[in-house]
Amino acid sequence: MAFNFMSFLGGAAGAGSEYIDTKNAADAAATLTKEQRQWQIATEGRADARARKLRREERSRQTEEYVGSMVALGLPLEVAQEQAKLGVGAINVAIEDLKYGRKNGVDTSGFYTLKQKGNVPITGTEISEISRTPSLVIDSDAIKNMYGALESDVGTHNEALLKITNQQLALDLSTDKGKDAFDALEERKSGFLKDMSLIAGAKDTTGGRLFGESTVKANIDSARSRALATYEMTLDIEGNIKGKLEGRGVEANVANLDAAKFLRGSLEKIELQDPFMNSSIDMLESQAISGIIKLGYDKIRTKPTEITTVSDVSPETDRSLATGSIIRVPINDTNGQPTGQYTYSIYTGTKDANNYITLYTGS
Repeated sequence: MAFNFMSFLGGAAGAGSEYIDTKNAADAAATLTKEQRQWQIATEGRADARARKLRREERSRQTEEYVGSMVALGLPLEVAQEQAKLGVGAINVAIEDLKYGRKNGVDTSGFYTLKQKGNVPITGTEISEISRTPSLVIDSDAIKNMYGALESDVGTHNEALLKITNQQLALDLSTDKGKDAFDALEERKSGFLKDMSLIAGAKDTTGGRLFGESTVKANIDSARSRALATYEMTLDIEGNIKGKLEGRGVEANVANLDAAKFLRGSLEKIELQDPFMNSSIDMLESQAISGIIKLGYDKIRTKPTEITTVSDVSPETDRSLATGSIIRVPINDTNGQPTGQYTYSIYTGTKDANNYITLYTGS
């Protein structure tokens, strides 16, 4: 059969044309994909920038409110601003102290003050050292004295509570045996607490404290340790968390919320009130909330794809979420129509007022 050279050229040309078309289409698709990726990156970048801006504005607004509250309770503006730099937990403690002082006619003006400026430093080292030194002075002794001296009638009860609590802290709560022993010791503590409640009810204890500082710290640490055991963590002798902490900061703070709820409930059950203990429990709770909010902001910034949109919050929503999950709930206008704004919250699973902690509102 004769070879048709022209047919060969035609076929080759057709194949070449098809190859060029395919290559052009692939190049166009690659360009489009690249542009889409750039557009997506730019869009996510703008969304992240808006979220950061909204968070800054929300934090600024909250700080202004906190500062305003402290000023209204008697702190000079510059002192309140320095206290606000220490975080939400420190702010709440200061506000509680100032409220208690005002309610009980105590002069709180010297509780929180600024350091007096001395001679101007002349060396770089001196300047550096001063810049690292806190400018706020907190008179802890005066604050403790405001709550009164320890009542003499409950001294032996405090010693017993401290001894039992230290026994609890020495237990291995990673085992069922350790947890059972902890609960048995807690029953013994309840007996002493009931006695203290009877003593407080039988006499006027408004001028003194029922719990010593060591007793308060030990009781809070033991409650924290028991709550942390749920998440396979515990405390060391200095009160630092140890165990499987990596990536579980929210759980560690939730354990502190659980501990605060347990302590508060134990005292309320036997109608035992002590301002110093109550203030310490409030501080534990507020610091935990502050820690959870910070971790929530970090997760929104670093893992925006893990945010879950839900129409509303319900028990069914709770069952679908893990501790530390970020949700956003759409905000509707008065006609029930979406506004494009959302309330961002972090789920803790505490089944109380802190079950969902609000982070901010934005797009």
